[in-house]
Amino acid sequence: MTPEDSTLQPAPRPAPLRAVVFDLDGTLVDSAPDIAASLNATLVALGRGPLPLPRVLGNVGHGMRHLIARCLADSGGGAEDEALIDRALGLYRAHYAEHLADATRPYPNVPEVLEQLAESGLKLAVCTNKPEGLSQKLLAALDLAPFFPVVVGGDTVAERKPHPAPLLHAIKQLGAAPGDTLFVGDSAPDEGAARAAGARFAFHTEGYAQGPTEDYVAEFRFGRWDAFLALVRRRGVAA
Repeated sequence: MTPEDSTLQPAPRPAPLRAVVFDLDGTLVDSAPDIAASLNATLVALGRGPLPLPRVLGNVGHGMRHLIARCLADSGGGAEDEALIDRALGLYRAHYAEHLADATRPYPNVPEVLEQLAESGLKLAVCTNKPEGLSQKLLAALDLAPFFPVVVGGDTVAERKPHPAPLLHAIKQLGAAPGDTLFVGDSAPDEGAARAAGARFAFHTEGYAQGPTEDYVAEFRFGRWDAFLALVRRRGVAA
């Protein structure tokens, strides 16, 4: 053993966790097909042509009004027309409320992972930019609602992600603190909210992120949910 080797120390064990908060679309569930179907039904009702799925996905993550405005811009214009956005938003919400679970499914292993996290004593919540009522309805339709006593949507507080307020509200409702909470998300608004709130962040690489993600500040990255569970178990649960 060289002098240099003798000075090497094992990597410090991550601090135990008390709570895990999840984004919804692109993180817990693959909801892109139903979002796109309702969005395109809205555009057709407005006399426009449908958009391809990748174009729709490029506008997901910043809230429903942003989605509508950007898709109007991409389909012929109107992103500055508040009356048109309001009309389109009403059409979209009505259609999506009836079809939000037609093709949407949890990512593989998500229900099993949530069950094991809950059994370990971790407190669980959802923090999404989707409206709270629709989020609750989707979670119930997919049999995920029992895992989440706290659901914070894009209309629960005055701000939306990447502002830290929704995430901090969820953490407070769980009785946890940012430093012992892991926020799990798939996009820039999620990473930004975690960083601004002082929470730890895990990046789901198989979600709906657009553009470069190399600069995301993440405690870890994962693609498979069984891998996520193993990574959380390494951190332990705070007493």
